Amino acid sequence: MKLPIKGDIAGKLARAEEDLAATEQTIATAQSERLAKLLDAPADEIEAIDRRIVDQHRVAAVYREQITALQARFADEQTAERLRKYKASIDKIASALPGLSKAAQELESALLGIPRALLKFQAEQRAALQSYPDNVERPFRSELGMERIERVLVECFAPFSPEWPSKAREHWSLERKLENLKEVISDFAKAESAGYEAMLLRLREQAPKSDEREIAA
Repeated sequence: MKLPIKGDIAGKLARAEEDLAATEQTIATAQSERLAKLLDAPADEIEAIDRRIVDQHRVAAVYREQITALQARFADEQTAERLRKYKASIDKIASALPGLSKAAQELESALLGIPRALLKFQAEQRAALQSYPDNVERPFRSELGMERIERVLVECFAPFSPEWPSKAREHWSLERKLENLKEVISDFAKAESAGYEAMLLRLREQAPKSDEREIAA
């Protein structure tokens, strides 16, 4: 990345380059003059032109030396400026990380809540099964078990697996994955309650029938 020229060093460099160009032009003009007068002018006049040319070559050499030193100094300034801007960029990134770290901690806490909720749900189911009367048919796993929630979890998190794009034959954005997650979860409790009601209805329909002869007696 080329930085804009600024500062005193850059100004000195620009002036030195301009002065060198002007000196080289003066040398070229003097050389043309010498060539034009070489055959007709007196020797001392040609010698005077030669002295001017030599003097200008010395001046040009000084300018070239200055330019080399100024370019080195300018390169150092450019490097220092790049380093300053780079450090400022790193500081900018660092200033945003605390908020990101806090969000990561909140996400971690939320995700850790899933195992706790699942264990509580499982404990409630086990308590219900332990107190289940012996004279009633045992419930199906789909009625009183982890089958529904396991299916929900698979449907929720399957789009996050590396294999999902191949399976779905398209890429899902994070927004679409989260929308799918919310859609799958939203009806879980309602479906679970409906399953309990259906189980109770089935069990009530299986109630023993009264013996009509006993009733008549």
